[in-house]
Amino acid sequence: MSDKWPLRRSTRIDVALDARLTTSDNVTFAVLIRDISAAGFRVEALTGEELLVGETIKIQVPGEQQLTGQIKWTAGRTAGGVFSA
Repeated sequence: MSDKWPLRRSTRIDVALDARLTTSDNVTFAVLIRDISAAGFRVEALTGEELLVGETIKIQVPGEQQLTGQIKWTAGRTAGGVFSA
């Protein structure tokens, strides 16, 4: 395994959760959460928006607490990140 991708420390669970993501510029759009763990997430933008590596975001699943995180990688409409402490 490359040093670029450290070993994951928490198990990720495959999901398909509709959510709203808000960027640091207060742009909000629909995403699908594809996997989630105690430490991070992978999302897919449903409306074509692109996320930036290093960007601070907020994710809101209807009926759940809003979570804050940071984008760590992107690939087209898909992005992965870590939750803030």
